[in-house]
Amino acid sequence: MAKITMREAISQALMEEMDRDPAVFIMGEEVGLWGGTYAVTKGFYDKLRRLLKTQSSAGQLERQW
Repeated sequence: MAKITMREAISQALMEEMDRDPAVFIMGEEVGLWGGTYAVTKGFYDKLRRLLKTQSSAGQLERQW
């Protein structure tokens, strides 16, 4: 079995589930085009486009409305 990093394992697991089930999507800060803080979702947007970038805090979200 090949050794992979925790980040790679999480990325692979997320991609497998998103490939398997079209209802699965990812929400979080910077998960879109940039790929997240640790690049776990890097490339997901180009392939799946089921990523939703959220605000970093409830206070920021409230100020938007």
